[in-house]
Amino acid sequence: MRPLLEGHGKVAVSVLDQLLLSALNLLIGAAFVALSPKEEYGNYVLVFGFLLLLSGIQNALVNTPLTANGSKLTGEARARFIEDMYGVQTAACVVAALVLGVGVWLWPVGDRHGHLVLGAAAVVAVFGSWMREFRRTEGFLEQRPTSVLRGDLTYVALCCGALAVELAVRHRLSATTALLWVGLAGILTGLRRPRAVRPPDWALLGPQVRWTLPNVVVTWLQGNSFPYFAAIIAGTRGAADLAAARLFVMPISLLAVGWARVFQPQAGEKLADSDPEAALAMARTGALQLFVVGLGYGVLLLGFGALGGWRLLPAQYSGITTPIVLWWVYFLVSSTRGVATVGLIAHLAFKQLFSFSVVTALATVPLMIVAGRWLGPEFIILGMALGEGLLAAVSWRQLLLVSGRVGAKRASLGFA
Repeated sequence: MRPLLEGHGKVAVSVLDQLLLSALNLLIGAAFVALSPKEEYGNYVLVFGFLLLLSGIQNALVNTPLTANGSKLTGEARARFIEDMYGVQTAACVVAALVLGVGVWLWPVGDRHGHLVLGAAAVVAVFGSWMREFRRTEGFLEQRPTSVLRGDLTYVALCCGALAVELAVRHRLSATTALLWVGLAGILTGLRRPRAVRPPDWALLGPQVRWTLPNVVVTWLQGNSFPYFAAIIAGTRGAADLAAARLFVMPISLLAVGWARVFQPQAGEKLADSDPEAALAMARTGALQLFVVGLGYGVLLLGFGALGGWRLLPAQYSGITTPIVLWWVYFLVSSTRGVATVGLIAHLAFKQLFSFSVVTALATVPLMIVAGRWLGPEFIILGMALGEGLLAAVSWRQLLLVSGRVGAKRASLGFA
């Protein structure tokens, strides 16, 4: 029997790659938690949140169209399309980096000179993040996860080397230098010289970007605006608490991302072959696997805490056990919802995704605010989890509907 998700070795390499990146993020967060003032980690989290927003914009403007359309091309046509999309990325990256850098510099609270230096580091971090992610997207599109892993091994080694030197010299991390080193490592591993770039085919990209780009902002509000609400309620220390708790369950999220990186181009190829049943079977199997693994991970994590593991936390973070449990619930729901989202992207159902995200955001943001105000800042996560549950329900319903319609059309044409 052919496996439901072809190339299990590729999936394993992709998951290993995501675990490597998860370990780096955990290492940086742990260094902040153990060695730096909570306010410094809070500053890092607040800037990093905007980096995530810009990464989402890159994904909508470049990576998603590249994967969704590139998976249906072959040979020189695909290579040409990759280069064209890199040209789009380069122009957009310059604008995004400048906007974030100036925004951080003009932040009205705190030392303006410190903000200028932090803003410059944020500019470097944007370039590094976008270049690295384009390299990774291209590698997964070409079904070369081993090449992606090699590049990320180099990236992680550069980050660890730079951060180790800083810790040896200064015995602490700052938000500015952490962003700077991570950005430079991304640039060094993702920099490439583009060939002659043609103007993008907006007749192809326009209908997709029109829905994915605003969807990014809405999705970011649902999943990554929590530190700003926490900062409003409890200051930068509150943002640091939620971010520190999130570190413990991030492997669930990154495992889901690793699976999706392999699933999305394969699903596109199945749909190009008029085989929506196979794509849907991949999605169902993947959602079940991710939920079971995430459930097991959470049980082990809570067991570790029950045996006294939480006592190993620094005293200033001793109260983050409740947020850890809430994040676990959130990521269990989010990982299964993400499978349906990737499936709908393969179907090019961008308008529907945007509509779903708007509706759920209108419910999620008030839930986050009310829960945070009434129950405490950690319960912002509960509002997020409830919103994710709503989005998961409507996304899976739509995926089943579009898969059934495509399958019925295929059968009516005599391909069943």
